[in-house]
Parts: sequence; structure tokens; C-alpha cells
Amino acid sequence: MHEDEEEELINAPKTNAGKRLGNMLKNRGEVQKKKFKIPKFFRSFYFITGSIFLIWMLFFDINDLYTQYQRREKLKQLQKDKVFYANGIKKIKDERARLSTDPKKLEKFAREKYYMKKKGEDVYVVVEEKDKEEKVEAKVLNPKTNATPPPAPIKQDTTQKNQ
Repeated sequence: MHEDEEEELINAPKTNAGKRLGNMLKNRGEVQKKKFKIPKFFRSFYFITGSIFLIWMLFFDINDLYTQYQRREKLKQLQKDKVFYANGIKKIKDERARLSTDPKKLEKFAREKYYMKKKGEDVYVVVEEKDKEEKVEAKVLNPKTNATPPPAPIKQDTTQKNQ
């Protein structure tokens, strides 16, 4: 229907048919308004402002959810590292205490770890084939790592002993 026809029907003499048609046209507009009507609560200033603030804090802020998750995971990893290193420090302190109280253990530690020797002794370092292969393989896998065995100590000239 055209607008002119609708006006004629609405302004037509008040008959039952005219009233019904006019009411139908009025109700049709109201029904359409109700379909798209947003509840009053969602249109309030506080709800809109709060929603924008919440979205900003959850996704766009420096301390958003993803960043908080990453920091929490890093904190857990650092706490595990702290426990690991605290245990390592405790073991080293215990070993140092044992070495300082027992001279035989100190001598054994010095000979094994630093290849120290007494006067007149010759030290030979025996490296098993299995260890060599592992060290070579480690060096190939990670060339930056110092995967070579420690250098053999310098042999003393035995001719000086005999003189």
C-alpha cells in the first residue's frame, strides 16, 4: 500500500473496517519497534562504560589475560629452578664439609677432579671408547659446547730423577 492509501484508510469514517485497519497499521509499527528494542539495563551508561573497561582490561591492557598467563608459567618455572639450585648448593656444601674434615677424601677428590699427583708419580688418563664416541657425538650435535675431555697432564722428565 502507498502512504496516501494508508492515510485515507486511517482518516476514513469510523467504521468497524476502518478502525480495524487503522489499529492493525498502528500495531504493526509497534511490533517492529519491539523486535529491535534493547533492554533498558544494557543501554545504561554504567553498563556500557563497565563493559568497555572490562574488555579493555582483558584484551588490550599491558596486563591482559595472555600476559598474566605467561608470567604465571614463568613464575612456576623459576620456582622449580630455585628448588633445583637450592638442592645443588646444599649438595656442594655437604661435599665441601666432608672434604674439609677428611684428608683422604680430599686427596681422592683432588686426584680425580684436577689430576693432581704426588712427587714422583706419573698420571695416566684412560678414556674408554664409549666415552669418546659420546663426547664426539655431543660435539657434533652442539659444537659450541666444550665436549672434549680435559687435557692430559704434562709428564715429567724421568731422567732428572735418576741424577
